[in-house]
Amino acid sequence: MMGIIDKVLASVAPGMALRRAQARAALRHYEAADQGRRLGNRRRVGGDANASLVGKQLPSAEAARDLVRNNAWAARALAGLVNNAIGYGITSEPKHPNKIKARRLRDAFTAWAGSRNVSATRQLDWFGTQAVGFRSIAEGGACFVLETTAADGDLSLQLMEREFLDESRGTRGIDYDSRGAPVTYYLYDQHPGDTTGGMVRTTSTAYPASRVAHVYRIDRLGQRDGITWFAPVAMDLHDLDGYEDATLMKQKVAACFAGFVEQGGSSLGAATPTGVTISDKIEPGALELLPPGSKITFPNAPANSDYSPFVQARLRRIAAGLGMSYEALTGDLSEVNFSSGRMGWQEFQRNIDGWQWQMFIPMFVSRVCEWWLRRAVARGIISEQDAAAVTWEHTPPRRTVVDPSREYPALRDAVRAGLVTYPEALRELGKTFDQHAEEMQFAQSELDRLGLVVESDARRAVGSANAETAGNPAQTQGAAQNGAA
Repeated sequence: MMGIIDKVLASVAPGMALRRAQARAALRHYEAADQGRRLGNRRRVGGDANASLVGKQLPSAEAARDLVRNNAWAARALAGLVNNAIGYGITSEPKHPNKIKARRLRDAFTAWAGSRNVSATRQLDWFGTQAVGFRSIAEGGACFVLETTAADGDLSLQLMEREFLDESRGTRGIDYDSRGAPVTYYLYDQHPGDTTGGMVRTTSTAYPASRVAHVYRIDRLGQRDGITWFAPVAMDLHDLDGYEDATLMKQKVAACFAGFVEQGGSSLGAATPTGVTISDKIEPGALELLPPGSKITFPNAPANSDYSPFVQARLRRIAAGLGMSYEALTGDLSEVNFSSGRMGWQEFQRNIDGWQWQMFIPMFVSRVCEWWLRRAVARGIISEQDAAAVTWEHTPPRRTVVDPSREYPALRDAVRAGLVTYPEALRELGKTFDQHAEEMQFAQSELDRLGLVVESDARRAVGSANAETAGNPAQTQGAAQNGAA
């Protein structure tokens, strides 16, 4: 709004009023939008999320794979992402109101998940397939999972890297409906970079979207494909590799110079006096006699005082770009205590939770569970009507405990106080309630059959000295009441 002064100037001196308005507007701006000296050399590309990916995905993926093959930090980072997000695998349990039907489904799914028939190449079970798929997503940007059929008629999965997408068909390899949902995927019959079998065939097949899971991390609205997670740090990893090589070479060159022999005399090429030989090598314990007027000086080796701080700072930057903690990337725990280590892990865990629950479980795990349930109906394991009532409970691998002596009692107290439910606490430990309860029931019945009493038997009264009541819940309750009295 115009003030009184601006209104007066506008009526008597319009030019001055305009300059005042322009100066005031110049004070309100975004520095990121400047095209001046500081940001002028920064290339900016407009367009939507997909336009910025065109022509960048394959070169970026190739750069990431080259780094993983040849750079120890990149290899460590990729392994850390996979091992922390997937670990021994995300378990899935079908739930049904009828416990008998639920158990039949669970047993059938468990048998399938542990079979190598899960992989089309008959090499991996369900959990190994998850790890390879997540690795492809982080390293190459995306992963395709194709629903196929095993020799025994059960579900089988064929995993494909992003290069399998035939971008010459459809919209860069995919047909979409009016709402932007995928309808058809055009996938090559073999990897276009596979030259081990001779001539590469470039034929592709159209698959309905119902048979394909396209898994990638969505970083921007409208994004239809992914890019390697190493894109923000590829240059840093490359530069760090070069810096370490240069530092090592500098030390090798310095080690080649042991000392310089200075001879007296005015002639540049003055000869060594007759009968005196100066060795051109330095050996441990050697004593050399120098001719008169000669002396040996030793150069100062290059210092490396800035090496560790620089590498640590660069690795922290790389870890931040990948969404992981510095300790998880490097294994360096020299500056970590319990509190700082736990806080750093918690931040990394939030990223892991996001990758699991916002990407991998809905895009990969849930899709495969839907395919398997459809096969279960076709194979007569469950009826179509009962299948409609099935829900799935997914449990990621348990969180690594930093200090069990502190964290387990805290979790136990939270359950006792009602702040956390027992099933929720079990999920934090990577277990499901039904299976855990059945295992406890089996273990307790076996202990009773064998007449054994152990301290871990949860049926014992807390603080009770009468261990003989462990096998009799009624006696245990009576002992507890007598103790309370």
